[in-house]
Amino acid sequence: MEIVLRYFPLHLLPEFRALGHDYGECPVAEETYFNRQVQLPIYAHLTDNQIDHMIGAVRRSIATLRSGR
Repeated sequence: MEIVLRYFPLHLLPEFRALGHDYGECPVAEETYFNRQVQLPIYAHLTDNQIDHMIGAVRRSIATLRSGR
């Protein structure tokens, strides 16, 4: 397992959208960001309940993927 900090596709930030950039302009970055990675919150003030909720969600997702549903 790997933890990597990912950045939102820059061309879709409001300041670049205002310059005319739009969805579809960088399809690989968009596909990767929106469809191929999991974004979990990581910050110092997460409560134990929030962490437990995330662990449960990841476990349920893995079980679903393994079952082929």
